[in-house]
Amino acid sequence: MSGSSGRPVVTAEDGARFYGGLYPFEFVADDEVNVIVLPVEVDETGELNGAWAGTTDTPLGPIPLELEVETGQHCATITVMGTDGADPEAETRRGRIRAQFDLDIGGFGPLTAFARLGLVDDRLEGLVYIRTDDGEFTFPTVLSRV
Repeated sequence: MSGSSGRPVVTAEDGARFYGGLYPFEFVADDEVNVIVLPVEVDETGELNGAWAGTTDTPLGPIPLELEVETGQHCATITVMGTDGADPEAETRRGRIRAQFDLDIGGFGPLTAFARLGLVDDRLEGLVYIRTDDGEFTFPTVLSRV
């Protein structure tokens, strides 16, 4: 098989690595990766109120993220790269947080962030979806209580 550059695509005998073709990269399979997904089972009786901090994993590397949750008011506030956003109608119950934030982050422009997190082992795990004019992106996120 050849890539459009005329270079053949070469796959190693173990099938875990290939290279060539259009891109000058070598791709390697990694069975050790711990992929964060939306949690199926969450601690439905755990406390969501309070401050949480951690990172969201992006192609630019981990980006610090903070979240303040007020379940009694159904409000969540996010801070990303020094920019705050609030969702006064966030869903904050039964171990899950579903919130939407409009942000205008310097260097990236306006975007909408959708947090879909669940309480697992006393930390919030899940995904943050980002919608920009360039498309939608999904970032694994883990936050610990501050």
